[in-house]
Amino acid sequence: ILTHNTIVHGSCGGNRLPKASWTATAYVLEGTRWKAVFRAGSAIVDPAKLPKRTVDMTAAGRSASHDAKTEAMLSREQAIWDAWKDRDATRLDALMPQQVQFIDIFGTHIATRAEVLSAWSGQGCDVKSFQLADARANVFTPDFGILTLYATVDGSCFGQPVIPVWT
Repeated sequence: ILTHNTIVHGSCGGNRLPKASWTATAYVLEGTRWKAVFRAGSAIVDPAKLPKRTVDMTAAGRSASHDAKTEAMLSREQAIWDAWKDRDATRLDALMPQQVQFIDIFGTHIATRAEVLSAWSGQGCDVKSFQLADARANVFTPDFGILTLYATVDGSCFGQPVIPVWT
């Protein structure tokens, strides 16, 4: 997985693109060539400058039937979100891999396991509940897959309501 900061000056479809974002791309080796299999980006924003929003918890996406691989990955993801909601560093430590990076909802790149553990178990977020929906797993090798889902949160981080996100 390659993560990098992207600076863009331009527009797409008449809309101005975010000036700065973090991007993550996952690659798999096919023969002698690396091929991108997943890409996600998150704009870097100042949370204090975001408009105040209320979150509609009914807009969490439609439910979906899942295959066994999606269910297994979603179960683990649910446990991580539960530990984050509860600010439980012990559970997060047990669930987190040795190598982890994270781009938060404000576009901040958190580069080390210790920093991720601190961010996820710290005092920045007050979460009452969350819902994960529309989960889909893409499994590329027996020990590598990517889970995408739509998350809604009833709560706030650093004084700002957490907006629904695709992860």
